[in-house]
Amino acid sequence: MARNSTKYKPLDLNPIVYREKSRPLCNAELLLRDAHAMLFLPRNDVAALQSGCNYAMLITLCCVLGGISRTIYPRSVPHPNGDRACFSKLFGRIPWESDKQGWIPRETAADILYDGFRSPLVHELGTDEGGKSGKRSLLHDKYVVGKRGLIPAKLPLAEIINCDRWEPEWAVMHYKGADRKKVKISLVGLYIHTRKLIEQLSYDEELIKKGVFPLRT
Repeated sequence: MARNSTKYKPLDLNPIVYREKSRPLCNAELLLRDAHAMLFLPRNDVAALQSGCNYAMLITLCCVLGGISRTIYPRSVPHPNGDRACFSKLFGRIPWESDKQGWIPRETAADILYDGFRSPLVHELGTDEGGKSGKRSLLHDKYVVGKRGLIPAKLPLAEIINCDRWEPEWAVMHYKGADRKKVKISLVGLYIHTRKLIEQLSYDEELIKKGVFPLRT
């Protein structure tokens, strides 16, 4: 596919996996297609598309991650808060650089996404309000959600989504400001790394042995 193409590229899954018979994979790809389309918003030439849909895209990606954590890996964990534990354990497998490169640590990033954007209607629209006993406070006071994050503006998004290598200095999630209370999230970065995570899981021999994926015969 051309480096400047905006066309959606299907997940590059293990060829022995029968993707059409895996409902989790099909549903994940369905949502990823929507997220891919939102990458190229806003469209100033169409009045109804002048919103970037940044938060909607982030929620969609968190839905993909949350769903994968419950249907593919790890599926279940011996923990009283199963959804959070599964989300965190899955996030332990996502391609991620170190905080020395400016990235928010993986465990912290998982908590931020879970508390702020996974099923946000359940979590009082991503706030720490609601008066529930024992409710965790969010780790910051403001999100900055954008398409690029630290990616240079001169690079077209179409080129980024078709690149062979993600640059380590393009942190998917990083703190903005010296007080470390603002979190900046790169949507194209999370989109690409979510795709890579699913692709890598499809090659996991342990998951294949456990029958998590339907296989071609």
